[in-house]
Amino acid sequence: MADTTLNGSTIGQIDSVDVLKNMNVEEAPYPRKDSKLTKLFDFLGATKGLVVSGVYNGTTISSIKTNFIDVIEAIADGFQDNTIEFYDDMTGTLNVMIQSFSYGRMTSKASLSLVSYSITLVEGVKGGQA
Repeated sequence: MADTTLNGSTIGQIDSVDVLKNMNVEEAPYPRKDSKLTKLFDFLGATKGLVVSGVYNGTTISSIKTNFIDVIEAIADGFQDNTIEFYDDMTGTLNVMIQSFSYGRMTSKASLSLVSYSITLVEGVKGGQA
């Protein structure tokens, strides 16, 4: 299996990649009527998002901060001037932006240099780039 990468960098041991395809269907129910009469509209298009979860292993917590956390936060800190590439065997290469990033230190004494994380990505192109 090839490494899963974000912006060309390997992002540690991936535990899961969950893909969500949202069709953005809008509902317009009739008040006081049966739900089978609800009008459905598909005028907003579809979106795809991914939640990537895993563990990043470093030699020390400070090396994890420098080599992983700071790198992801630098991409996501409001300066996403363009999309970045996400690659995984299942999805192939996708152009994405980071929607959210969470991480936490694993508390076991045997895993002092491990950080678990979750990154939510949204596929697409930056506004005006079509």
